[in-house]
Amino acid sequence: MPSLKKSILPFIMTFCLAIPILAQAVDKNQKKNAEGIALQNYSEIVVENLSVGGNYSMINLVNLPLKIINKNEAEVKIRFKILFPTKNDLREGFEPIPDPKWIIIAPTETNIAAKETYSTDVLINIPDDKKYLNKKYQVEIVAEQVPAKGHFVSIALAVKGHVMFTVAPQKMTKKELMPSKINMNFDVANTEIVMSNLRVGKKTHLRPEDKKKFEIQNQGKEKIKFLLASIDPSKTIIKPNPGYEMTPDASWLTFEKEECTLKGGQKRQPKAFITIPDTKENRDKKYEFIIEVTTGAANSGSRYVRVLVTTKK
Repeated sequence: MPSLKKSILPFIMTFCLAIPILAQAVDKNQKKNAEGIALQNYSEIVVENLSVGGNYSMINLVNLPLKIINKNEAEVKIRFKILFPTKNDLREGFEPIPDPKWIIIAPTETNIAAKETYSTDVLINIPDDKKYLNKKYQVEIVAEQVPAKGHFVSIALAVKGHVMFTVAPQKMTKKELMPSKINMNFDVANTEIVMSNLRVGKKTHLRPEDKKKFEIQNQGKEKIKFLLASIDPSKTIIKPNPGYEMTPDASWLTFEKEECTLKGGQKRQPKAFITIPDTKENRDKKYEFIIEVTTGAANSGSRYVRVLVTTKK
């Protein structure tokens, strides 16, 4: 699995949950634009092992364009901004990117037709300076809806995604910097599953409270075999959500089948279960599990699902 490899090549992990921000009241003349916009796949992106002096295209590197969905009944204008992370958004172990200009999205403004999805590339350019070696950086990508003149902005004025990347401890050679495309031609629906009042000592079916099921989607045309695993968070750079602690034992989350094969365009909802031992220490706890979905191929990226569990007293 990519998250557990020691490799000189970049790899990626993604959490794909849209984050709406800056909500505002809706002008009665703008009700047709009340649905807002959404980030389809850039809520939380982590790319590891980039090199100083490297110029990376997220499409060429990991087949991951930035996608914005216009949920409105009318065309909207979108403006992209690259910002430093706020103190509340900064993930543990990361520091703000030295210069947001390292990240490029072009054009910075675009129009998106009603109910359509817009795709664009994200470029990461790291200066060739040894002071950036072995660093962990975070930057924020904001897509904001530009209001029409004379009107208030609709709900979901903007959506924000977190992009994190690590820089390799040494500069890569020209050969190593050559793009080695990672297969990300698949997605996972509902990447944050919340379960409350879970009874310890009982095998519980993974059922999200919001009833949005855990689902794998093969977005390509070819058949793909997927591998599912509950991974040890200590072997990744993933940090728990506020108020939660990482599970002491990843094996408490299991699957009916750890492999599944999907034809091109096919979707499937794997069955998963949580069994937390009945001990005093496990009662009234907030545990976070991490599910990794990968194809198992050498060039496979990974999609991740956070499972947030609160146990009964």
